[in-house]
Amino acid sequence: MTDSYSASISKALQRIFHQKYPASIHGDVSEILHAKNQEIDLFFFQELPEITNRETSNFTSQQHRRLHHHLTTFFLQYGCGSRDCPHASESRSNPESPWPPAGSLHLVSLTGTTKKSVTNAYFLFPGIRKHLFRNLKTYTGHLLVSHHYKNGYPVDPPKNESEDLACISVFQGIAREIINAISDIEEKLSAWYEMPRKPVQKHICTSLHGVPEVLWPQILSNPKQRADWRDLALRLGAAGKKMLKTESPDIEFLRTHRNLCIDTRHFPNDFKTRLLELSPELDENPDGFLVAGNNFHGLRHIRDLFEGKIQCIYIDPPFNTGNRTFNYPDEFTPAAWLTMMENRLIPACNLLTDNGTFFVHIDNNQKASLKLLMDQYLHFITEIIWRIGWVSGFKSRAAKFIRNHDTIYHYGKSEKPLFIKQVIPYPEGYVRRDGKKPTGPGYPLEDTWNCSAMDALNSVQILSFSEEENRVSRGYSENENLLERIIASATHPEDRVLDYFAGSGTTCAAAHKMGRKWIGMDRKACVDTILAPRMKTVLSGDPFGISSGWKWQGGGTFHVIDLDECLTKT
Repeated sequence: MTDSYSASISKALQRIFHQKYPASIHGDVSEILHAKNQEIDLFFFQELPEITNRETSNFTSQQHRRLHHHLTTFFLQYGCGSRDCPHASESRSNPESPWPPAGSLHLVSLTGTTKKSVTNAYFLFPGIRKHLFRNLKTYTGHLLVSHHYKNGYPVDPPKNESEDLACISVFQGIAREIINAISDIEEKLSAWYEMPRKPVQKHICTSLHGVPEVLWPQILSNPKQRADWRDLALRLGAAGKKMLKTESPDIEFLRTHRNLCIDTRHFPNDFKTRLLELSPELDENPDGFLVAGNNFHGLRHIRDLFEGKIQCIYIDPPFNTGNRTFNYPDEFTPAAWLTMMENRLIPACNLLTDNGTFFVHIDNNQKASLKLLMDQYLHFITEIIWRIGWVSGFKSRAAKFIRNHDTIYHYGKSEKPLFIKQVIPYPEGYVRRDGKKPTGPGYPLEDTWNCSAMDALNSVQILSFSEEENRVSRGYSENENLLERIIASATHPEDRVLDYFAGSGTTCAAAHKMGRKWIGMDRKACVDTILAPRMKTVLSGDPFGISSGWKWQGGGTFHVIDLDECLTKT
């Protein structure tokens, strides 16, 4: 009889902790969840029954049932299981039952190519031991008190009090065994998940300015590189039409198009080796890096090289809108979103210089909780309000004041980070309210952007109504003027800028044209199809965005680093 009760308890607890996940989850997240399930099943089906049998050999059937109830109730409420845990959707800010516990790791697969948003919350809990033992003490205390009080009034103890107390004592002992086993699994897998990822490939993209002419014949004979140039010409719009007319480029063609970008991934390894022997500066001092993979690991990959060296961070993370049409996950529980953000914010802060600056772009969905999170790690400087579009169509039907802005939070590593004051040049004929001409260089920039006739910082939404920009130009000028303003206020030339939600590459493009070093991170599919092509266009002298204001002609070098999406046990 004891064996059957023990098996029933083990099965019930295994169902609480066993992680169910869809086949669409892949890469390191799939590996972690699979390994976690294996270890959980091993403990609950092999080790726990032996412990339970030993501790309950003299139990009555009623005591077995009570033990089953106490264990399942406690671990359903506090055990960080994968199923419908009642606390899984609660905010981290709930002091009574914070979920997930502080220090948790959110396993979100940002490396996938599927358009479906990730709605499931998968976590690792390296600090779960302390969380569970604290709650076990509270839970056990409630059980003991309930023998003598009900609704705050004293009551006579039950007739079978001794059996109940023995059951509570055994419950406490078995719960400790489970807590230690689960905590060991979580700590081991967390350390495994946080292991640095090895780059599986690194390729160099550089304009022909940095490539010795002795290698040009080999470049011209490479059909993959020529196909890459045809795609590049299409992205350059009118500026690329002449390139498209040249069906068989030759050495003279290359001499007149020295800004053309080559990508070493199209060539055998001996070409890359020869290139770096002739031009070692391409490897030693590139203008930028694109890190392809989960930014959780990307931030850890660059830690040793760039800790304390990033002057400005700008991110435009998922807003958690619940929109499933995006090419990236944008549907999380609030707690999962905050944990995902915190897991990346902590290592990012360590990369900043002492006077570095952090800008984060957000809308109203997670604005309040994001500020509470940021306040824990950085010094709040100001909140920038950016008017983003016209109020028209379906948007204007809402029975409330129409939201027409995004927020950009401005934080510093210190209380007084580097800040370079920005002004808007006075228009011709501008006079002050007293009728006199202004004496300064321009109108000081406020913290409300695109909210006056003098400040035309138009968003993509506004540009989409304008005939001033053609389709190709719009695709590559998405708010470079916004990033120009941010980067100019927080960096000097040659300073390094980081965007670990790089998306379409606007931060990297603006930084490159402004003479800053840069690092961009995103999913491999995004880097391969959007980010790297965008930056190749920039190197080739694209005329879009802020190019005219900075007299951008092209040139430069960047590396693309592919991080391993899978784990390798050591």
